[in-house]
Amino acid sequence: MNNLTDLEHSRAPDGDFGEGNAFSVFITGDYVFIGTEYAEESQVLMTRAQLLHALEQYRIFLDGDYEDPENPPAIINVEFIAGGQEAIYPK
Repeated sequence: MNNLTDLEHSRAPDGDFGEGNAFSVFITGDYVFIGTEYAEESQVLMTRAQLLHALEQYRIFLDGDYEDPENPPAIINVEFIAGGQEAIYPK
């Protein structure tokens, strides 16, 4: 999350956070592209704020007792600007 809030001083100040496990993350300005080599329909274009919100919700999940069957985790709603081909070539 620190890399997203202070891009200039992050490990990837050019916005190219690289690839790993068949996923790529690129940031330019306030936009984030998350791509995958295997499922084009799973690629998304989102704002940095949208990604930070999703990561914060995931942090809350990890801090909770997610293994307790009596207390199942809440659904994390993720907003994004475009998905699939439209994430690559926005209209």
